[in-house]
Amino acid sequence: MLVENFTKTIKFMIIDDHPIFIQGLKLYLQSQPEFEIVGNAKNRQEAYDKIREYEPDFVIVDVSLKATNGISLVAALKKDFADLKILMLSMHDEKTYAEKALRAGANGYIMKHEDPDKLMEAIRNIISGQIYLSDDMKEYLLNDIVNASRPSLFSNQSKIEALSSREFETFLLMSQGFSPKQIAEELHLNVNTIQSYNKKIKAKFNLKTTKELRQFAVHWGLTNFS
Repeated sequence: MLVENFTKTIKFMIIDDHPIFIQGLKLYLQSQPEFEIVGNAKNRQEAYDKIREYEPDFVIVDVSLKATNGISLVAALKKDFADLKILMLSMHDEKTYAEKALRAGANGYIMKHEDPDKLMEAIRNIISGQIYLSDDMKEYLLNDIVNASRPSLFSNQSKIEALSSREFETFLLMSQGFSPKQIAEELHLNVNTIQSYNKKIKAKFNLKTTKELRQFAVHWGLTNFS
């Protein structure tokens, strides 16, 4: 059941690095009298600075930010601001990202091509304490639970879906050209841990060397983020 009336103003912040999209989203949210836009940020540091300054109730995060990746940012935000409501908004395939976004702590995931009414439904559901996913994604996850032993499709897509949350964060950063040291700094882990993740990812993709893994990750990143 959606909540139609709120007892207080809901303060929003947008974390995205596309100015035109941010402007459109701001205008749309501001059309709701109970919503207030307190700021926007384009990277991790800006996000932390403005969240501490403005104390928003709700943030909307793009999965693909130039200086970091949205999923690792969501995980960090949820750790440091436990009560913050987070909706991940992306143009990228929800079957790859949605489950990992929820594991990281997001309260919902929605594709950027959805109608504005769906976006508002997602926001209101999350404010009401629910998790939001599209009907298609709910069915996909339900089928996955019911048929936990579904066979591997032996495709790159299915293998990416099989990565753990940390492995996927590592792979995402590698696809953006981050070195193991930079990935460790971004995820607040040590380099040995990142090397361990790399070894597991190589095994899942049947790759022999780190060079092959890096080449594959960069190619995947260009395909999915260009």
